[in-house]
Amino acid sequence: MIKDNIFWTADPSIIKISFSDFINDYYPNFKFKYNWSILPEIEDYLIRLMYNSFSNSNNVKSQLPELIHDVEMFFASGLLSGIFNDSNLLNILQELKDKNNGFQIIEFLPKELSGVFGNSIENKIQINQNMTRHPNSPNLTPQEIRRMYMFHEMGHKILNILSNEKTINDFTDTIDDILQSKGLTNVDLNYKYFVKEGFWMIEECLAQELAEYLTYYSKNKKRPNFESRVDLGCQISSNLDYYGIFQMPTINLGKTIRGCSNEKSTSEEILLNMIKKALNSNFDIELIYEYNQGSAELYYDLFLTLRTMGFIKYQKYAFFGFGIPLKINVQSCLDAIEKITKKNRDYLTEEFSEINFKHNKTA
Repeated sequence: MIKDNIFWTADPSIIKISFSDFINDYYPNFKFKYNWSILPEIEDYLIRLMYNSFSNSNNVKSQLPELIHDVEMFFASGLLSGIFNDSNLLNILQELKDKNNGFQIIEFLPKELSGVFGNSIENKIQINQNMTRHPNSPNLTPQEIRRMYMFHEMGHKILNILSNEKTINDFTDTIDDILQSKGLTNVDLNYKYFVKEGFWMIEECLAQELAEYLTYYSKNKKRPNFESRVDLGCQISSNLDYYGIFQMPTINLGKTIRGCSNEKSTSEEILLNMIKKALNSNFDIELIYEYNQGSAELYYDLFLTLRTMGFIKYQKYAFFGFGIPLKINVQSCLDAIEKITKKNRDYLTEEFSEINFKHNKTA
């Protein structure tokens, strides 16, 4: 008999006994693709996820093993590539198991959302089962593209840059004083909202980069080179399957962050280093303190960069039908981010006293 929700049952042995009966009854030919005995925390998570998904979903029954294998491959390719390691693996698992942010159920999207690639809602990840080849990813099969967007949704769960909303609010509160010193007492376009959107754009780009890197790695396939495309009426350079317009602004910001870039770093290396930083620490806090060098102008530059990223992210989602487009020139936004970040690549290596950032580092 299938139980309603065993995901948080305390005793793993109960899960394994129930799972063995469950497999024999419903999926007698199922086997994990990897031997997880040396990493029992992952095996435990996969078992609970499979059992719980079957118990709580109406539209995943026959395809459940292939979705579980996708999740399994996320862990395997992350570990084999070195992106996941001893310093971040337990934190990654904790994020995936988190009752508020993680996911306990995996299923296919309902038919009314057939135009969406993937979705995260409450404690579920939902994936489109009818993926087709994309022109930006000619080397991937539809099944591999489905896997990529599974990885994308899982990337959001573990990167989770927006999880510490207090930090972002503290940053915008701190910037108030600098804005007032510039005579900007009535800042236009709801700047606090767009700074948060800027952080969200970074996470969206890094989630997509992680998903694509692990997908191509898992199949030992070569990723596309950066190429010229048109997005939101702008000429951009990207090798992402989706969210290409988010990529170069994020790379340019990464060039200003210590530990993410040097003069010989490739664009892919910069993004992967940003991902590793996000997996090992509170990315938003580190980014803010990177620019907290006692220079109001430098701090203001970070504010401008994040706000402008927020404009781009908002405009892209408005293009999808979420919101009313802004009356802005997106190309001007891209140019502004490139100009500001280029100016600050070397400046951040100098030493200054800190601005009185209102966030408590030890909180």
